[in-house]
Amino acid sequence: MPHTSHKRHRTPQKRRQIVDDDGWTHVTNGPTQTDFDLRVVLPVMCQQEEYQSTAKKGLTLDKVKTFANQVAQKWEATKTCKDIEKILVETVLHLDSLKVDSCVCLALGSFTSDVFQGRPIISMYQLAALESMLRVLRRKFSIKTVYFQDPFFNNLDMHFLRDQGFTVLKMPAAMEYITPSTFLFAPCVTWATLLAAVEKCHPSLMVTNDLQRHLNDRELRPDIDEGSMGDPDPVNDNGAQFRRLLQTRNSYLLHPTHDDDMYTGMSQQAIYWQPDPVD
Repeated sequence: MPHTSHKRHRTPQKRRQIVDDDGWTHVTNGPTQTDFDLRVVLPVMCQQEEYQSTAKKGLTLDKVKTFANQVAQKWEATKTCKDIEKILVETVLHLDSLKVDSCVCLALGSFTSDVFQGRPIISMYQLAALESMLRVLRRKFSIKTVYFQDPFFNNLDMHFLRDQGFTVLKMPAAMEYITPSTFLFAPCVTWATLLAAVEKCHPSLMVTNDLQRHLNDRELRPDIDEGSMGDPDPVNDNGAQFRRLLQTRNSYLLHPTHDDDMYTGMSQQAIYWQPDPVD
């Protein structure tokens, strides 16, 4: 949608992505803040070994599995979980043209690290959300392999995921597995990671950030000064790929209610799917 404003030219500053004390990612200009050095969100093409988290002392696979089961039970009792199942059953499973044969999960974060390095409870809720969705989708689609990738996965994280029957990939291999028939699950991911995931193709089914909300943020419009709402520069418009995707997808925005655990990490996320063609 066009906006009326005056643009001012400015010298671009180096943009950094950081995670705050509540576990959310922000994009900022300017120099690195020392307090956030260990929380810098990494480029999509980084090397896995450089950024692995450290599992909390004393954690074992059995303890992680117990934790996962407890979180899954809480997740399934939330209204958000029931809303997701409803939209999948009543809409997505009835689509004739939709094809889903694989799943790629990006950037959930560590399930086992100390709080200083991440938010394991959020990561575990998001995993529970993914598993509940897969159970519904498999009523119609043959989704044999589920791939996970995150530079912060430590050895215990990877052991846990493999024990659950998932395939863990090292950076940046996941991008090779994203196809038009992929179910892409990437909640609360940075826009740069999501952009890299959809540049090659537009997955038929996605759960990720509210893209429309992204498009209203300056972080996808680096040509525009703060406080300005000018039209995007066609050369530097990082949001163009998202706009094209929105034009060909239907969506459902998740609005967790007051009786949900608001640390599920699914607030303001959206389900996107390719609708059947209109005759």
